Amino acid sequence: MITTQEIFSFRQKSIDENGKIEGEFRFHGVRPNFIDKFNTAGIEVSRDLFNPA
Repeated sequence: MITTQEIFSFRQKSIDENGKIEGEFRFHGVRPNFIDKFNTAGIEVSRDLFNPA
């Protein structure tokens, strides 16, 4: 079974004079289970990525 869950979403704040969208990605508060598996496999994923600022 494959399940998905939104981890981050993009919140648009504005559009600049050149048409560039400005905003930020917001963390939803749930650290995905695959992080430990990635780190065990040698794929480093910083746990700080999932700490709300």
